[in-house]
Amino acid sequence: MALINFAHREITAKVVYFGAPKAGCNTNVQVLHEIVRAYERSRLHEFGPGEEEERTRYFDYVPEGTAPITGFSTRFRVYSMPGGLLHPVHRGEVLKGTDAVVFIADARAGKDQTNVDALLELERSLAEQGIEMGSLPMVIQVNHTDDDTASSPEDVTRDLNPYGFPVIQAVARDTIGVLETHKRIIGVTISRIRDNLSGNETSITLTAVHRATRDRDEDIIQKHIEAIAHAEHTTQTTGDYAKLPRGTEYEIPFQPRDFAGMRPVELRSTSVEGDRIVVDIVMERLSGGQPRVLPLVLANRPTDAAPLPSVVTASHTPAPLVSVSPTASLPDKIELNHGSYSTEMHEVAQDVSLWIGVAGTFGGLVAGLLLGFLFWG
Repeated sequence: MALINFAHREITAKVVYFGAPKAGCNTNVQVLHEIVRAYERSRLHEFGPGEEEERTRYFDYVPEGTAPITGFSTRFRVYSMPGGLLHPVHRGEVLKGTDAVVFIADARAGKDQTNVDALLELERSLAEQGIEMGSLPMVIQVNHTDDDTASSPEDVTRDLNPYGFPVIQAVARDTIGVLETHKRIIGVTISRIRDNLSGNETSITLTAVHRATRDRDEDIIQKHIEAIAHAEHTTQTTGDYAKLPRGTEYEIPFQPRDFAGMRPVELRSTSVEGDRIVVDIVMERLSGGQPRVLPLVLANRPTDAAPLPSVVTASHTPAPLVSVSPTASLPDKIELNHGSYSTEMHEVAQDVSLWIGVAGTFGGLVAGLLLGFLFWG
């Protein structure tokens, strides 16, 4: 989905490099960032699941030279989607609104099936975005052609190119074929945009905007990260959470007297603030009436630590659920905005009750002896 910004007379298009694991998607984008001639170029960004070895690379740039579309400059947002990144939510976010794809095929021996699997995955992922792969601007790059076991580009693409996409051979780590591949995909993309502007419908959709300021590359990355986190949260809460095994149950004593006669009806938000977990629970009166929010603050500290003072929390801003790593120290107290109750306080209350009971019993015995003495005396 290319953007045409009339405020800046600029057209922005999105190009994604997609391929099998270790085929060279990230290498292409990294090398391209170094060698492409540009009037403007952002720094090279990296984002994706922290536990993954491969992550998405991103940069945007405005190429040097004469503007290919009269009256408009062009900006290209370039992403890598390496095959080692298997998270469907991340894959969907990167491919969303893509205008063109470079498919990286691995020419080395034993990679035929992984190439086919990657292409099928690309086709499925595009279909989920409502994009038909055969109608999209696409170039196939056959990488690692210098390997001793490499097959010819014709053999590599025999089962990969039913639509007759352009094929370019490359050794990306040595910069061979990187610019040729990029120039080819940019040429096809520009041609489609021109057709669109002249009134001929193409697979590239032009969306008109009129923004006084451009999106910074840091803001674009942040939007992707937030969208991925939100989509993962939605996916988990609609299915995966229901399948999770139930862990050890920890009972933490507290007395929310102001919420007597109410029941929890919704988990409004959770967030991590330093070493505390803040959980907002919507409580509803059994007899009807206005619901209220019960804010719980789980303080991560050793169980033998001194009690924390009660905390009055301000109106808490809802935040999406985030994953929290397990820790060795479990919270032994819940802080409420209307008071607190700790394990230590519970023990003090028990001691006070015991002494009151002893005093009452002793006093009763003394009173009985006095009455008996007076009666018999």
